[in-house]
Amino acid sequence: RLALIALILLVCVGLFRPLAALRVWAWLTLAATSALLFALMRTAGGIYAVCLPSLVMPAVLACVFGGSLRRGRQPLIEGVARASRGGVLPDELVVYTRHLTQLWTLVFIAMFIAALALILLRQREWWSLLTNVINYILIGALVVFEYGFRRWRFAAHEHAGLIDHIRTVARQRRSGP
Repeated sequence: RLALIALILLVCVGLFRPLAALRVWAWLTLAATSALLFALMRTAGGIYAVCLPSLVMPAVLACVFGGSLRRGRQPLIEGVARASRGGVLPDELVVYTRHLTQLWTLVFIAMFIAALALILLRQREWWSLLTNVINYILIGALVVFEYGFRRWRFAAHEHAGLIDHIRTVARQRRSGP
């Protein structure tokens, strides 16, 4: 029951604004998702419902990052880089941020595939280790490695520290593009 409640709360978090705005589609989505989660919790001891976040999160992130790579759209990381640099981004960093967005898309696809494979192979212990430990270590290592690589590879360009970068992006988001 607690797992079911936790999963429904995750759905509520994702739908918070439309639910608060009393959007009918959001409430219907919540009801349908809750019913689906209830059914999944009643199947195979609830393991499939518990596994959902390990599939949904990387799938959504792969779609967000990958979707920003479509023709005519700005790659997600390019947008963040532009925001942190006041809208100006040298051409070589435009190319780099596109490649970095592609890399993150592939990482999230790999996380999804690995989790799905372990679920289908009924390797619960390995699935748990992967999704609760290894994936987070991988993400953290990639962030740290990329930051160091970028500072080394593009040393001719200024790079804000992590905290300053976050503040700049937050200010840019509040003031709009």
